[in-house]
Amino acid sequence: MLRILIFNPAQLKRMRFNLCLFASLIIALNQAHSTDWMSLDVNDRKKSDYYVDQDTISEDAPFVKVWVLENKNQNKIHTHSTHRQSRKNAALNRNYQSSVSMYVIDCERETTAVVRGLYFSESMGKGVLLKSFRKEVDFETLKPIKTNTLSSAVVSFICSRASNNSKIQT
Repeated sequence: MLRILIFNPAQLKRMRFNLCLFASLIIALNQAHSTDWMSLDVNDRKKSDYYVDQDTISEDAPFVKVWVLENKNQNKIHTHSTHRQSRKNAALNRNYQSSVSMYVIDCERETTAVVRGLYFSESMGKGVLLKSFRKEVDFETLKPIKTNTLSSAVVSFICSRASNNSKIQT
């Protein structure tokens, strides 16, 4: 017996969205488990260690994209949540041990945005994927970089390489 499934437009849109999200997560996970992590010097009182994956640096002028890993220091895991965070986000902050984020950088204008993020239950981007996000960004309105932050360390590292064409994939 042949069964015909009929979906309304909202169901089809949701299925397409889920399929695209699944495909992007598979791609991101492959990139997140790279082995070419290079340590970044970031002053955050050693709450976390940060790494840049040199193999994921790609340039699409004027933008540079790169994956950055945050590995929480086991002795300094921060579990306090601000009043702005939901209970769900507070639970995530207690449970994740590492995160991998894709940064988009405009070296000329010194602006940046995080467009993708993955949160893992174990260090170094391993374990169970607890949460992920993807943001649509208007690249004309990337945010300026604040000094002495993770973003400033990432931009300094990436833009110095981009200006020297060292390890940049085109």
